Amino acid sequence: MPTALTTSRKPIWHLAELKNNGTTTALSVIDRLWWNYCTFFLRIGATDTTFNAKVQESADGSTGWADIAGAAIAPLSATDDGAELAVEVDLSAAARKRYIRLLGTAGNGATGVEVQCLAVLSDARNVEAAIAQADLAEVVES
Repeated sequence: MPTALTTSRKPIWHLAELKNNGTTTALSVIDRLWWNYCTFFLRIGATDTTFNAKVQESADGSTGWADIAGAAIAPLSATDDGAELAVEVDLSAAARKRYIRLLGTAGNGATGVEVQCLAVLSDARNVEAAIAQADLAEVVES
């Protein structure tokens, strides 16, 4: 029976309160070298402003960040408290860069927006390398 690595979960944003006035917050950089897919799950808490989020990629994880086409959420409004959404990113194309991150931008409100985010990497290309990179404790056989 072949061994298949299902997922590696990376909490990258835990109840962060984003600043107001259009401030953009870059989240943790994720090394997705051995993974073909990433899904960002977002939960919006209390908000009184707009919120946007998009996924970017970089070859070295520090410079040359560029938006990944189609990897963004529809803008949320000040009345979207409690919204739950996901951004799915296909990273299997050869042209994809090694590092990804999620950027969040809050609008101009009185208190801002609270956001939780979880990144789930899946569909490992090289199971052994992915296990070592992610320091996983669980492997699922299928």
